[in-house]
Amino acid sequence: EYQDRIDSLEAALSTNEQEIQSRYNELIAKADQLYGEGNYAAALAFYDKAHNLKPAEQYPKDQMAIIQKLLDKKYTDAITKADLLFKAKEYKKARQMYQEALRHKPGDAYAQDMLNKTDKIISLFDKRFTSLVNEGDSLFMNKQYDPAKGKYRDALKFYPSERYPRDMISMIENNRTAG
Repeated sequence: EYQDRIDSLEAALSTNEQEIQSRYNELIAKADQLYGEGNYAAALAFYDKAHNLKPAEQYPKDQMAIIQKLLDKKYTDAITKADLLFKAKEYKKARQMYQEALRHKPGDAYAQDMLNKTDKIISLFDKRFTSLVNEGDSLFMNKQYDPAKGKYRDALKFYPSERYPRDMISMIENNRTAG
């Protein structure tokens, strides 16, 4: 009777080990696929699940270490670019790079702080730009061309690549030479 019970427990244990191995293999396959696609954060999560299932296995540990190094490098590269763009007052591009840094290191305090600062600056720039363009338009409509041109030029200080203020300045200058 005891032998039957022992045999039953061994059979159940063997089945459980097979299920664990099968689940582990699925997790590793999915992690490897995600890693191959460059989706490192998701791959890391699957390697971690596999590691929790079979802590003695070295492969998931090694892969997690490799991914962490990749993410750290990508984070550092993104922060370096973002900081350079921020210093160059290219706030919209800097914002994208801070967001990228956060994708590689979610919850990072520095990247989040800089993203918040960048958002505030962009918001102020947007408001000031819009205000200057509206003032320029109002002056233009009242045929006050020189002051209007000044407002459009001031607006371009915030967003040098914007077409509308440039087009309005050209229109004022062309009307002067034509008239």
